[in-house]
Amino acid sequence: FYILHFNSFVYLFFIYRKITILNVFRHIFLVLTVAFFFAGSVSALHIIGGDFSYECLGNDNYEITLNVYRDCFSQGGALLDDPAFITIFRGGTPATQFGFSRLVPLDQQGFIPAETDNPCLVPPSNVCVEFGTYTFTTNLPFFAAGYHIVYQRCCRNTTISNIVTPGDVGATYTMFISSEAQQSCNNSPVFNGFPPIAICAGEPLSFDHSATDAEGDELIYELCRPTTGASSMFPAPEVATTPAVNFPHYPTVNYVNPYSETEPLGGNPPVTIHPTTGLITGIPTIQGQFVVGVCVYEYRSGELLSITRRDFQFNVTNCERSITADIREDSLGAGYREYIVNSCGNNTITFVNESQQVAFIEGYYWEFETGLGTASTTETNPTITFNGIGEYEGILIVNPDSPDCADTANIFVNIYPDIQADFDFAIDSCENVPIQFSDQSTTGSGVITNWNWNFGDGNTSTTQSPNHTYTQAGNFNINLTVRDINQCEDTYMQSISWFPESQINISIENANVCAPATVEFINNSFPINGYTTEWDLGDGTTSTEVSPIHTYPQPGSYTTTLTMTSPTGCVSSQVFPDYVRILAAPDAAFSCTPENPTNFAPEVTFTDQSINAVAWSWEFGTGDNSGLQNPIYAFPDTGKYEVQLIATHQSGCQDSTSKFIDVQPRYTYHLPNAFTPNYDDVNDGFRGAGLFYGIETFNMTIWNRWGELVFETNDPNIAWNGRKYNTGQMLPVGVYVYHVTLTGARGMEEELTGYVTLVR
Repeated sequence: FYILHFNSFVYLFFIYRKITILNVFRHIFLVLTVAFFFAGSVSALHIIGGDFSYECLGNDNYEITLNVYRDCFSQGGALLDDPAFITIFRGGTPATQFGFSRLVPLDQQGFIPAETDNPCLVPPSNVCVEFGTYTFTTNLPFFAAGYHIVYQRCCRNTTISNIVTPGDVGATYTMFISSEAQQSCNNSPVFNGFPPIAICAGEPLSFDHSATDAEGDELIYELCRPTTGASSMFPAPEVATTPAVNFPHYPTVNYVNPYSETEPLGGNPPVTIHPTTGLITGIPTIQGQFVVGVCVYEYRSGELLSITRRDFQFNVTNCERSITADIREDSLGAGYREYIVNSCGNNTITFVNESQQVAFIEGYYWEFETGLGTASTTETNPTITFNGIGEYEGILIVNPDSPDCADTANIFVNIYPDIQADFDFAIDSCENVPIQFSDQSTTGSGVITNWNWNFGDGNTSTTQSPNHTYTQAGNFNINLTVRDINQCEDTYMQSISWFPESQINISIENANVCAPATVEFINNSFPINGYTTEWDLGDGTTSTEVSPIHTYPQPGSYTTTLTMTSPTGCVSSQVFPDYVRILAAPDAAFSCTPENPTNFAPEVTFTDQSINAVAWSWEFGTGDNSGLQNPIYAFPDTGKYEVQLIATHQSGCQDSTSKFIDVQPRYTYHLPNAFTPNYDDVNDGFRGAGLFYGIETFNMTIWNRWGELVFETNDPNIAWNGRKYNTGQMLPVGVYVYHVTLTGARGMEEELTGYVTLVR
């Protein structure tokens, strides 16, 4: 199939586009790529309509416009073609001759929302149409048999009701330009609007489907049978199927009985089009999707100039009314738009209008039988007075002057006797007991059926005369709502202040029981919110904090007193004898000798200096400990150690103290003034003697009398053997100079300079 058309594409691009060889192959590649893309299973169940129009530009040039419409909410449907393949055929018999095809890019696209011509009806929100517009110019030399402009696309929605197998049926949109139209440089008619996307079932349809013709030619309208085209194999063929003899008679759709091209929706009366005005009228009665074809024949002086075909889909659906008569009611009746309004003790009622949609409402009409005559008004929220207790009826009509867009509410008014909520209560100003509430409510009906109490603290009751215990003091708003047999309700509110004597209760949490002791007093009294507190803590100290914290420096027993005063002056007080007991505690202290021990003398004597201690516990900072009063301890190494003494009083109270002991590192180093390197193992080398434990860095140099360095070492244990650098020949007898620098364990530097005599 693609090879068959390859030469045709090359020829067309050369002749009609006048492009270069390079562009030829580029366009061929594009065409084949698009063709292969559409040759799969991309058949789109989305097409709902389309039509052509043209404008003559002069000199056999025409601007052609194609409009294609698809379902916005198609599941899995392909998008609008971009580009679209539009084919132009020369007319004539016995067979239509092939003209040429154009790849036309998508010019414009957008959405057409569902609307009706009746403001009282609102179509469903899930009905929507997307449109695409394709525009191109072409040169059509005069041809006596005219031209047919063709676009084909598959497929239609499977949910269409009036044609056979709609999901397998495509569409062919055509435009015929006759020889007469060519000779007069005629422009085709252009439809004034797209048919309504949503049609309301059971509602009159009146849509102006007329077209406008630039030259004012005669236009004849008829419902015609839509054509099929394309297929699931080639949903958007790049060249329209060659038409048969007597073109443009493409195969047409098959209607499902009882539908036909002249009655595509049925209806009562049937949906039809007026042949001269293009007005589509009728009342569709069945919900569904229906394919409709409209043909417009353009005549001038009895000669046919052009045929414009439009193929589109009507969606017949249930619509919601945008106008609803409604009021604020107490309950709904059993019938349509029945509202019940009750008034208790008041025969003058202001009705609250809640009708919708306000944007479509032009006016109101109210009418009531009041027992005093008929009352009527056009106010939005009228006030009506009725003749005392009884039942009355009325109506509200929305848009009374628009019978096609009106709605009525039926109103039933009940005037009942008055009801009044009331209650009393008994409360002792200082006694902490439940409060008794007494219902005093009255009703003209004689029977109260419900009592609803709200005590202002989150608790409620449905008892007629309840009692209630508050768990917190305070000011409370008590509400009582009562209802009688007529469902009349009333609410009454009173405020009470409940601040009785506080029930005193305290506890303590001690930081410790040994002096000095910090004690936290916990006030558990009830009620306590809003009350003033006065504490006597027993040692001459007072506090007004709710729960004070106090430190007792001395041991002893202390009597505590708490006084609570309510905001209304109710006073309660309680004494707690010897409530706080503070025990005596020792005062830990010690000394040590020596205060600065060394690695040469690491033993320290510790002397207890505690007061009122009967037991001792020593920790030396090494993991060792002692229970002696005055221990002696030898530290195992140099360094700083924290020594702690815990002293215990006979009451069991303890005190502790600590000191840091610094065991300092020490070293000794001294040098002889002569040595005899004669290999008799006695004084054969020259080096320092002593304890080198604390030495961290060391350097010794030896020089002869001419200032020449003869020996150097960084190790205090290495001796000079009398040879140069300990390896050369024996140096001559004489006096040599030594220089020693060293650093102790804690960074102390020392420098030694002297003379040594080499003797043999």
